[in-house]
Amino acid sequence: MKRLLPLLLVGCGGTLGHPSAPTIRSTFDTDVEGWRIDGFNTDNHDYSIGQITPVVAIFDPSGAAMREETFYGGTDYFVAPADYLGDLSAYAHGTLRYTIRDEYVDEPFDAPLVLLDGAGARWRYDGTTTAGLTTTPFLIPFEGNAGWSRLEGTASFAEALVGVTALQLRGEFSSEIDRSWIDDVALSP
Repeated sequence: MKRLLPLLLVGCGGTLGHPSAPTIRSTFDTDVEGWRIDGFNTDNHDYSIGQITPVVAIFDPSGAAMREETFYGGTDYFVAPADYLGDLSAYAHGTLRYTIRDEYVDEPFDAPLVLLDGAGARWRYDGTTTAGLTTTPFLIPFEGNAGWSRLEGTASFAEALVGVTALQLRGEFSSEIDRSWIDDVALSP
């Protein structure tokens, strides 16, 4: 889950070029890699009021991070660790991919699929808002005009990517007391 930045020499003079951004990846092969669970009262549409104290995600030896119903009455989100924060401007026009499996599909409800905070603004991505009993892949475009909408603040999506302070992926899709698993998270340029 580390960003490796290669140095590239270009031209005959040996000047440094701009290395392409590496894919940031979480595979959960040996632990939860710093991911946490947080809950939001999704009746408050700015998703900042009613935020609940986060807890550490649970490591599932099958190679996934798991959440159990932690914040009954709230919507649980998997919260990305530090590698997914900071200046992510190199990932503008890139993609965020991951898979989710939920143990219940009964009593679905609406909530943002992804929340992103940066530069004093909060952005939401809605897209497909269901997960299944089998592994469901999600592909989120990292472009402000591709399904994202600003909830608060004035920063554009591109400005928010320069200073990302939070990235949260929805982990709860049923109003039943449930568990879900996230795996194979990758943010690519």
